[in-house]
Amino acid sequence: MLTVERVRNAANILPWFTSDFESWSLQLGSDAPMRVADGVNHDVLAQEVSNWIEMASATQTLTNRLTEKFETEELDFEEPIDPNGDVADSIESAENKLKDVLEQCRALIREFSSSSQESDATARFVKQMSEFEELLRLNIGGLQELRWAILVNDGIQEPTTGRRFTSGKDLLEAHLKAS
Repeated sequence: MLTVERVRNAANILPWFTSDFESWSLQLGSDAPMRVADGVNHDVLAQEVSNWIEMASATQTLTNRLTEKFETEELDFEEPIDPNGDVADSIESAENKLKDVLEQCRALIREFSSSSQESDATARFVKQMSEFEELLRLNIGGLQELRWAILVNDGIQEPTTGRRFTSGKDLLEAHLKAS
């Protein structure tokens, strides 16, 4: 059964999961395509990318399981999951880390793809990095879905004023008057 505490704990661990991507250097240097093409350090680079793929897979599994529970279980929390916004901020922090890594990954793929040093090792490395890129993209989407599921859940629990608005303009004016 999904509980408020489980959601909070999982959301707070996500930035820790994604922080490992920061510690693995995606900056391989300008001579990296030549080193990969020559086979030098290819096994080391391939292992490093495998580690990134494993971590991205673990993060994706965690976010998918939580999001699935929001979709399949009758959730009736007695309290909001994220009353002060910390959980959403934590998940958004993880999203932003992965977006940064995704941009670095894409730059690296472009660099290797446009290299004049083409070889089987380079092609394998680009393929492996493309797999990592896809996992990062899926992770970012999963984190966004989880964050929105939490925000929607908490929004449903908020008491309403009973007032209905016929336009965005009316809603904005009412909000500004209340502030």
